Amino acid sequence: VSSNRGDLVGRMIKNIKKLGLYDYVFIDTQPSMGIIVTSTYKESDWLIIPTEPEKYGIEGSVKVCNFVNTRIMDELPVAKIAGIVFVKTDERTALAKAIPAFRQQLEEMGAHCFQTTIPHSADVPKARMNGCAVTDLYPLSKPSLKYIELFKELEEVVQNG
Repeated sequence: VSSNRGDLVGRMIKNIKKLGLYDYVFIDTQPSMGIIVTSTYKESDWLIIPTEPEKYGIEGSVKVCNFVNTRIMDELPVAKIAGIVFVKTDERTALAKAIPAFRQQLEEMGAHCFQTTIPHSADVPKARMNGCAVTDLYPLSKPSLKYIELFKELEEVVQNG
């Protein structure tokens, strides 16, 4: 059953691309390497890897990068990695203060890290509970303004990519 859902996701992405109506389509997936997520990676053009600034977040990012790099070496279809973005950050914590070191560690492995970080905020889950983007429900909130910064950085990466 799960492989059918993976095929469905792949077909959905292909059909959206054929329409030619959108400059960007964002697909938010679970942080896993399951069939649906990997199908998304295979059919997308670019990946943004959200990462919490902690050990398991970094390890998860490395797994995604390794998956993508293995597919590239095997000449199989896969999205390019636009970069890793640190999310749920709180600048008052030691973990947030460690972001420069995490960023350096990831970049030494060849991964691009966005300079923009997305702060932890109750506005994000509230927006999700209302079925909309935080930028729609709380357009002037700190996370919304940071997402706008991130999208500008992303646009630069894609244009130069």
